[in-house]
Amino acid sequence: PDVTTEEAERIAAEKPAAARILTLQEAQDLQPTYAPRTLVCLRGPNLRLLEEVAIRLAGARQEDVAVLFVEEVPGLFVPRDIVPSRDANEVLEEAVQWLEQRGFTAVPIWRLAQDVGEAIATAARTLGCDAIFVGASQRGALWRVLRGNVLSRLIALAPREARILIVG
Repeated sequence: PDVTTEEAERIAAEKPAAARILTLQEAQDLQPTYAPRTLVCLRGPNLRLLEEVAIRLAGARQEDVAVLFVEEVPGLFVPRDIVPSRDANEVLEEAVQWLEQRGFTAVPIWRLAQDVGEAIATAARTLGCDAIFVGASQRGALWRVLRGNVLSRLIALAPREARILIVG
């Protein structure tokens, strides 16, 4: 049976594949001690994006950063038994390690969504981020027609006070 994305995230958080990452709710629960103002969104390794994030963090004298991987749900229904993919774990682990080697505190967050732009905007709003870093899309025109444009949705739904920085 299918469930909501939030329920699927909560179920997945209890499985071994999610041992080293957080759900959005878990990241929000950490806010008394961890308050990132910058959100970096990754779908794969992106050194240039991480370098730009590090420059902003250093310039703003911020240490905390949220690193987000959004797993897209194929189809209309969210399966109950979904877990973070190996790609999600690897990308988040590499990004966190890279940022921590440079003196930042990075918390990996995994989300599940049918609308990636909305999922990113919700994460930024929930965490109170004022900067959202995303990479330029590598997806073709057919993908955008079938699944929509992530950046368009993010721009439409992001908190007004948040800057969206697209790194190509």
